[in-house]
Amino acid sequence: MVKYDEEKRSYFDSSGNKYNRVSDILKAVEPIFPRDAIARAIAKRNGMTVDEVQAEWEVKAKATRDIGNEIHGALDDSNKGTLDGSNYWYLMAEVVHEKYFKEYSVVASEKILSSADFRLAGCVDRICYRNKTIADIRDFKTNEIKGVQYRDEYNKYFRDPLPWLENTNYNRLALQLSLYGLLMEDTTKYKVGNLAGIFIPPHDPMNHSYIPVPYMKLEAQLLIRHYMSENHVEPLRTEEVTPFS
Repeated sequence: MVKYDEEKRSYFDSSGNKYNRVSDILKAVEPIFPRDAIARAIAKRNGMTVDEVQAEWEVKAKATRDIGNEIHGALDDSNKGTLDGSNYWYLMAEVVHEKYFKEYSVVASEKILSSADFRLAGCVDRICYRNKTIADIRDFKTNEIKGVQYRDEYNKYFRDPLPWLENTNYNRLALQLSLYGLLMEDTTKYKVGNLAGIFIPPHDPMNHSYIPVPYMKLEAQLLIRHYMSENHVEPLRTEEVTPFS
């Protein structure tokens, strides 16, 4: 069984083998963010030091993560039927559960999917089981300040092996959920049904929206192959393995 180590921020199996994260693979194809250069430019413009600019970024990032964790916690409690009515996010969580998940008889929360073949793992917000053979996958997005974007304002594209895909959070969501789908199909009896993100803006949580995305299975396979090759990732199984054969 693969578990997530909060302190090491990594996945490990019972033998201590480390697994790459889905987020690592996605980050590897994103355009390189010139963090230092941008920090210097902002510091010069605002009469600050680079350290002050980066510290301000970290404060904002932590606040965003904390709120995201609170929202996810309320949604998980709602799915379990343990949500306290005094919780700030109570109404939002109950409405989201009723609107998007009530039709399913079984909904798994925060489920870790992993593959020894690909040495890859990720935690899925929701796996929604339609029946004994098909499951839908959902992911909550709470940290997209500008909302869901379908074009990149700087006209940037992903790096190899997906240079034809524009650098948008919509495409990242599609790839993320497709990687989850590939992990699910590789390690369980279930086939992917449909994939979607649920965007919940923290400043206006009742204005949530449903974002369907395609199952980009071939792109996900290409992404994994490329990452394994570039980073010399070896499958963990002892027998000969040929992914996607």
